[in-house]
Amino acid sequence: MPSLQSFLLKFFLRRSAEMGLHVPVEKFRDAFHQRSVRQGKVAQGIRVELTDAGGCPAEWLFAPSPDAGPTILHFHGGAYVFASARTHRGFVSQIVARSG
Repeated sequence: MPSLQSFLLKFFLRRSAEMGLHVPVEKFRDAFHQRSVRQGKVAQGIRVELTDAGGCPAEWLFAPSPDAGPTILHFHGGAYVFASARTHRGFVSQIVARSG
């Protein structure tokens, strides 16, 4: 049986896709960005450092006491229409916090 989180995620994605069919791309993109940033709180203790990756905005997220271990490289989705490192910051910060 799917989890509540899975059900809510599918509901949100379907609703967002349906909304996207009836509004201009710019309005859909702005609504997605605002909702994602508001809901995607950075995990406690994670430090965010903005950077530039060859002309593309990027971010480093650091655990409270980073070791010299592996680095996780995350590319968000969005099909070049919506989403950004900022909209996925909360999600990625959870990965960083839980993996150290």
